[in-house]
Amino acid sequence: MAEPKYEMGMIGLGVMGRNFALNIRDHGFGVTGYDREAEKVAALQSESGGENIRGADTPAAMVSLLRKPCAVMLLVPAGPPVDAVIQALLPLLEPGDLIVDGGNSYFKDTDLRQKTLAERGFSINVVDLMKLQPQSEHPHGLSDVDFDELFTMDKPVIFAFHAYPWLIHRLTYRRHNHDNILVRGYKEEGTITTAFDMTVLNDLDRFHLVMDAIDRLPQTGDRGVYLKQQLKDKLVEHKQYIDTYGEDMPEIRNWKWSQNGT
Repeated sequence: MAEPKYEMGMIGLGVMGRNFALNIRDHGFGVTGYDREAEKVAALQSESGGENIRGADTPAAMVSLLRKPCAVMLLVPAGPPVDAVIQALLPLLEPGDLIVDGGNSYFKDTDLRQKTLAERGFSINVVDLMKLQPQSEHPHGLSDVDFDELFTMDKPVIFAFHAYPWLIHRLTYRRHNHDNILVRGYKEEGTITTAFDMTVLNDLDRFHLVMDAIDRLPQTGDRGVYLKQQLKDKLVEHKQYIDTYGEDMPEIRNWKWSQNGT
């Protein structure tokens, strides 16, 4: 029988790492974990009962158990240990795979890792809103040069945010390209409805975001007009379906990452 594939890899199985892995598993996601200390791997297996969780004796063994695209979280001490783990992982991963540093890394170390990995075709998603502010307002802030390199000075930017949109505008109002930044976020729309419909009601769903992109790319021409109408029709279909069945359409609720990451 084929070995099951897991959604998340965890490196660093101390008390915090093991509890984090167990929490992810308890929320319905398969986890595989590795630690250089074999007794910590054994502790993970013992505490989990082996249900939808699997210890690995090497990073390579752990990565082999992951679904594509791979997602690996690091809970190791900040500094050189993070760099050592990343270097061990890189030969095992492909562009599109995800590394999450869940420790307490110094932000300048994270900046350096981001630049180094970008040169090799990898990227880090840094979840630090203070990066959007100028350095004069917060020590984590990006310089104007770095911000302009990422967000340009004249191109449209669509920012899908999990909270109130005004926060992003407040953090970026001094930036050169602020007028071209469209933020979609929570508008306090939706009460008892489906999970996907909550995003639809707040214009955060995949269909609205693609239509936003079309509206800001006139070069899409007639193809853009045709695609936008298809998306509007899909939203009508979505509304009719949830009104009838009380749940999201199968293509929404059963969607999973494919093996090629599409």
